[in-house]
Amino acid sequence: MKKYFTLILSLILLTQLSASLMGGSQLANIVDTAQSAKQFKILIAALKQADLAEVLNKPGPFTVLAPNDEAFGKLPLGTVESLLQEDNRDKLIAILKAHVISGSLDARQLVASQSLINLQGQSMPVTFNKGQLNISGVNLIATDIKASNGVIHILDTVILPTVELSNSLKMRQLIEFSIAQGVPLFNKGELQACAAIYELCAQSLSHFNSDDISKNLATELTQTLEKVSRSDDARSNAWLLRSSLDKVYAELTNPIHQSSKPIKKSQYEFKVILEADLPRGFPAPGPLNKLIVKQYPAYRSAKLQSSKGQSLSFMKLFGHIKNNKISMTAPVEMQIDKTTGQRQSMAFLYGDKNIGTAGLLNSGVAVVDEVAQDYVSIGLSGRESSELIKDAIAQIDAWLLENPSYTSAGEVRLLAYNSPMIPASKRFWEVQLPIKKQ
Repeated sequence: MKKYFTLILSLILLTQLSASLMGGSQLANIVDTAQSAKQFKILIAALKQADLAEVLNKPGPFTVLAPNDEAFGKLPLGTVESLLQEDNRDKLIAILKAHVISGSLDARQLVASQSLINLQGQSMPVTFNKGQLNISGVNLIATDIKASNGVIHILDTVILPTVELSNSLKMRQLIEFSIAQGVPLFNKGELQACAAIYELCAQSLSHFNSDDISKNLATELTQTLEKVSRSDDARSNAWLLRSSLDKVYAELTNPIHQSSKPIKKSQYEFKVILEADLPRGFPAPGPLNKLIVKQYPAYRSAKLQSSKGQSLSFMKLFGHIKNNKISMTAPVEMQIDKTTGQRQSMAFLYGDKNIGTAGLLNSGVAVVDEVAQDYVSIGLSGRESSELIKDAIAQIDAWLLENPSYTSAGEVRLLAYNSPMIPASKRFWEVQLPIKKQ
């Protein structure tokens, strides 16, 4: 009976929200949407006490996991009253930050993400079982309530932050998650949204203990926040904030900031950041620093044969897919001169081989179909260079000598998975040679 009562309440709430929003041409922001629902009185009071309501009035985008009043009522008697006292303001802020995520993630994206990083810098596992969406062990009783600056999902229980991770690790995870959310937005031209995510991350970092980063860097972070608050140039703000986040991340990854607790190696294994979907049927990127044979399906690409520079080629290809309304995918493909390690061509890969028409030429861009092919591949991280490419080619040549059943079937290519917005230390790319059985 309680389950059905909760479901009915959720449907009524969604109906009320929809009705209130249908009357105007614009959605209300997150705070106003929550206030109109009349089920978040405690949450609104807490946000105001913690000075976070003003943050959630900003453009965002944000994802708010909103405990309703019934959820707060499950806390031990007197807990809410205690948290709203000025002396416990830091505890209140920590709890509220555990319920806010950078970026706008609907229910489908939550399920696909499998794990989130909240503004408290904590990892939040996401599960979906028998129709029930669950985050950090807490059930979502309503999802996808749209607001002008993000989305609200309703929780049946308050998430209480844990303290098993060091501050430096929390900060690193927060930066990684924010960059992963912001970069695709920047690449799609949504500069204001990207800058907002970076700004929210920087603000959260500034509230961590100052001992976690140097005083000079903490001061620089504060100055950057002040500077962007006075500027309407979203592109410039995104780059300024990104520069500060990169500096903080570099300092946090210094060995002196590693936790004294033994950490499982898997926590520090290199993870490939994917800023766009892979073409249909493509194998996952990786592994790192290991030669393997990978099978690629037939695919379609837009290719530019040019020697006028990588940036110019990229912009011409970007113009091609934008003008033809073709989604950007990862990776970008480049043919490589085996002797010099230099790029000879660049291609953007279509998400599906049935998109567009092969053979069309436009401003030097050719749409071509590639056949299914096996490649011997090695994954590399960091900044690309002709020296590293030539070293990878030498490793592939050695592999061919050790595996005489295979022979070369074409030219070397490079698959680059990340844009310049990703720090050099986090970028991933693969050097590959097409092969066939003898």
